[in-house]
Amino acid sequence: MKVKKMFGTLMTKFIVLALGCGLAEGAWGGDSSVTNKVVSANLFGALTVNAGAATNAFVAVPFGAFGVGDAPIAAADIVQAAALSDGDKMYVWNGAEGSEQKYEVYTVASGAWTVANKVTVAADGSQSMGSESPEAFMVATGAGVFIERKDTSKPLYVYGQVLTNTMATTEFAAGLTLVSAPSTKAMSAIDLNALTWSGVGDVSITTIVPGMTIVNSWDGADFIYYRNAQNKVIRLYHNGGKWGTSVGTWNPGSGTTIPAGTAFWYMKNGSGSTTVTWPGSKE
Repeated sequence: MKVKKMFGTLMTKFIVLALGCGLAEGAWGGDSSVTNKVVSANLFGALTVNAGAATNAFVAVPFGAFGVGDAPIAAADIVQAAALSDGDKMYVWNGAEGSEQKYEVYTVASGAWTVANKVTVAADGSQSMGSESPEAFMVATGAGVFIERKDTSKPLYVYGQVLTNTMATTEFAAGLTLVSAPSTKAMSAIDLNALTWSGVGDVSITTIVPGMTIVNSWDGADFIYYRNAQNKVIRLYHNGGKWGTSVGTWNPGSGTTIPAGTAFWYMKNGSGSTTVTWPGSKE
C-alpha cells in the first residue's frame, strides 16, 4: 500500500484499535475505551488505550516520528514498554509472501523494548521462527502492531506526532492492508460511505424480487472487515458507490460506521488503482 502522505499493512483476529490526537474522550466498546490527549499546542499526541481483558491488543499507527510528523516512527517509540510486563511482545509487520505474514518481534525486558526475533505467521495462525537476525524497525504512519501481554489490568500508552498534512490519500496494494484515519478523525466514528473512494472492486448483486437483493458473486471483489464495539467481526462489500453488509441480502450502508479508535482491514482483489481520501488532520 502506498500513502500519498500514506500507510501500511497487517493481520487479524485481535482487538483492533487506532491512534489519534484531539481533545476528546470516547468509549471503544465493552471494557475497552480510548482516551485521547493533546500534550502541547503543537501536534504531539498522547493516547491511553484501555483494552479490557484482551491479552492480544491490536494497535494501528496514524502517528509519525517525534519532531517530524510525516516520517516513520521507530517501533520501540509507539507503545510504551514501561506499562507492560517483562516478556510481553510486540509484533511489527515486515512484509508478506503469499498468504504468510512476516513480523519483527520485540520483547519487554526491564521496562524497555528489545528486538527479539523474526517470525512468520501462516494463514492458519501458526508461527515459525525466521532464520535471519532481527532488526530495529521504522513503522510507517498508518501501519499497525499488535501487543501480546500477560497483565490486562494496565492500559497501553501510545505516543507520536500527528500528521501535518491537511488531507491524506491511501493507495492500496494488492492483498491485505490495515488502515486507520491519519488525523484527529481517528478518535471519532467514521462512516466509510462518507469518505471518497476510487477504483474499488465491486461485488455483483441481483434483485430477486423488490426488497430482496442478494450478492451473487464475490469474484474479484474487494472487501473490508473490522471488529465493532461488541468485538464482532463485520465484513463489508462495495456496490453502486456504497459499502454495505451481505447477510442473506445486500444491505448498502449497513455496518459501515467504524467505531472511534478502530482500524480496519482492506482486501484488494482487483487490478488498477484503488484509493481512499481521508478528512484533513487540521480541522
